[in-house]
Amino acid sequence: MTDQHYSRYGRPILPYETLGRYNSVWFDDLTDPIGTTGFPWDYELSGLGSPSVSNFEIDGRPGTFRLTSGTDTTSYSRALYGINAASDVQPYWSLGTDRLTFELLCRMPTLPDGTNTYTGGGGMRDYFATNSAAACGLTFSGGNLTWTMTTRTDAGALTTTTATATTATANKWHHFKLILAPSLAVFEVDGVQVCTHTTNIPDGGITPYLQIAKTAGTTSRDLDVDWVKVTQEFATRRY
Repeated sequence: MTDQHYSRYGRPILPYETLGRYNSVWFDDLTDPIGTTGFPWDYELSGLGSPSVSNFEIDGRPGTFRLTSGTDTTSYSRALYGINAASDVQPYWSLGTDRLTFELLCRMPTLPDGTNTYTGGGGMRDYFATNSAAACGLTFSGGNLTWTMTTRTDAGALTTTTATATTATANKWHHFKLILAPSLAVFEVDGVQVCTHTTNIPDGGITPYLQIAKTAGTTSRDLDVDWVKVTQEFATRRY
């Protein structure tokens, strides 16, 4: 990765990582191609109706991932960072005694309704899991039209879930933040804290993921993601 960057909206548009004395910052504006071999972001697709993950300019924002579900209730589209990437890509982060902050900017062009429902969102999941279970993150549930926060142990066996009262707005970009510390997860949406968890906090290797999955209806739905960021604050300074 390079430490020289272009800029738009006052921030870099190329993937980068900086390492300092007190923290490291990884930022990806999602301008790179997405593929199944040798790319920073991999994808998984399942179900009918051609689920897909694409990368193009959306709403005047170059480098935006669009995850499109299929049309049946078992279909999903999922993007995973570092799973099959080239060797120079940082594949995962370990919490240990440090603090991790995961952020993304996303929107749902069409919200779930009484006929077509889905869950969509992202977070950080167990890098070593074979079932793609989310280690921690958020979903936008079609059932209650609110953000739902989840933390899960590395094995995916123990889960803590909170259905918040915070709703999403169709076609609006939402800033999601997840702050992970030992024995604590703090969730924020658009700068407002919506819940905290103190149980089932993952402590192994975790990596960013994005997902949309149909739960009812026969019409596909989209999830757009503009950028993803992970900040690691060191418990002990590096030098």
